[in-house]
Amino acid sequence: AVSAWRAAIAGRAGAEGSADGAEAAAQAKLLFGGSAPLARCDPRGGLLLVKPHAVREGRLGGIVRDVVAAGFELVAGRSAALSRVNASEFLEVYQGVSPEAREWAEELSQGGCVALQLVLTAEPQRSVAALRELCGAHDPAVAERIHPKSLRARYGEDKVRNGVHCTDLPEDAPLEAEYFFSLLP
Repeated sequence: AVSAWRAAIAGRAGAEGSADGAEAAAQAKLLFGGSAPLARCDPRGGLLLVKPHAVREGRLGGIVRDVVAAGFELVAGRSAALSRVNASEFLEVYQGVSPEAREWAEELSQGGCVALQLVLTAEPQRSVAALRELCGAHDPAVAERIHPKSLRARYGEDKVRNGVHCTDLPEDAPLEAEYFFSLLP
């Protein structure tokens, strides 16, 4: 069944298939069965949050494919539906700093999102910086010009529905991982 599914979706944008049944089960459990335990999180890893619009529009598979192709290892992951309060709490550091902060929180509360903790395999200490570079500028229009292969250039629509959130600073990485993999129910 897995090989038939892979053949059926081959070449379709935003669609990915697992290599075998065991991999499919492990990926389904990771993404839909809750989070990996916090003990597995790596303090050097950055958080990539795939926003609800990107999940709804079937872009998760392409985003994960691009992240892995860029040399990142998935350390932990979970799906979550954030309330408006949770989203505002998570993005609190952006209040008063970014004019889109309130709209970002609204977007995050509009459906399911997927949180992934990622470590750059070749240079784990550069995980956060490399992830920010892979994500590109917050505004997809700017990202298309300066980093056309970035995640936001490829999967974002506008400054609010820009496909993904990522950890900005190395010191924020453990806090963001703790929020999604320990504090959220």
